[in-house]
Amino acid sequence: MHLQEFTGEQTARGARAWDLLGTSDARLFLAPDELTEEASTLPLPCRALRIALPTGRDSLNWRQQVPHSIRVLCGRESLILCGSTRDLLASSEGWPPAIGGQITALLSAYDKAPPPLVFAEGPAMTLADRVRLMGILNLTPDSFSDAMQYAKPDEALKRADQMIAEGADIVDLGGESTRPGANPVTLEEESRRILPVVDRLRRSHPSLRISIDTRHAEIARRALDAGCDMINDVSGLGDPEMAQVVADADCPIAIMHMRGTPGSMQNDTIYADLMLEIIDSLREKVKRARAVGIRGDSILVDPGVGFGKSAQGNEELLRQLASLRSLGHSILVGVSRKMFIGKRTAVADPAARVAGSLAAASAAVLAGARVIRVHDLSASRQALDMVDALRRWPAPATGGQD
Repeated sequence: MHLQEFTGEQTARGARAWDLLGTSDARLFLAPDELTEEASTLPLPCRALRIALPTGRDSLNWRQQVPHSIRVLCGRESLILCGSTRDLLASSEGWPPAIGGQITALLSAYDKAPPPLVFAEGPAMTLADRVRLMGILNLTPDSFSDAMQYAKPDEALKRADQMIAEGADIVDLGGESTRPGANPVTLEEESRRILPVVDRLRRSHPSLRISIDTRHAEIARRALDAGCDMINDVSGLGDPEMAQVVADADCPIAIMHMRGTPGSMQNDTIYADLMLEIIDSLREKVKRARAVGIRGDSILVDPGVGFGKSAQGNEELLRQLASLRSLGHSILVGVSRKMFIGKRTAVADPAARVAGSLAAASAAVLAGARVIRVHDLSASRQALDMVDALRRWPAPATGGQD
């Protein structure tokens, strides 16, 4: 079916779908019953949604966004459905069985309110009412942005106190640099950097949520025993024992997409369809996590901005980030001070990329991210609280004067 075959209102709606989503490999359907004749020819399964969002008032409320066009990605082809998510879900009984259930599942996952993040002990962290900030605290001598600043425990603890005062909901401790080209460190060295800080931070801030940024199951096990609350795994379960360690601890985990290792990840940044490959990869990793007993409401998914992606790829990832909601898990994004921001804005010093970082983080929140990993807590708290209010309709009450 081609655009020139439509008339009247169909032409307008079809033109919007083509303009926003592209149609080199797509078939357009304006109603569920139009799927019936061609459902048997679609290359199933349905893998993800690519959403074209409306402008104006509806675009401010991410829970009630009404896309004019929804692209369902199936194998090498895709189909475009015109209508709101609400209308399409309401009419899903009329879709052919081979595809209706799959589309309904994707639409339901996309429209799902982010559940509270559940920890082994203490209260869950709500994600629907406020975007959460994960403060970055690198305990390494070779991080890309703040190398050597917090390598000593006293310095790290002082910085953690400052981060908490500036609005950090989670403090993420890292003992091994994962910047592009970084070399691995031994497990003992990573432990030496992390464990004393975990122990002292746990004693000084009993209610603080502490995360450990590690690729190694043994480090995760030691850190959890020392009192940390969750694992941030940039390798996405690259260590085959990681999922079981997390399941045994009954703690949250952030599962990230990355090709290769930090040392090799920038050697191949070409993708046939970047976001679709990220979604497929993360879906498989989530399935592995769930298979060993990790709860769905304890999983965050992270598309891995800056990990095995080109500068252009990182920008494209953020443009398409809403598609990641097709997985039905809350989204964590880390863009803070990264190189793609420096390339776009011609700012060489990572510490001077605050404005660009806030812009990228704001785009992520508008697309549905609920946890943002940041260096600059005070600026991020102010900016993202404002973005969070603007994306909702009506905005929550402030309690103050106009």
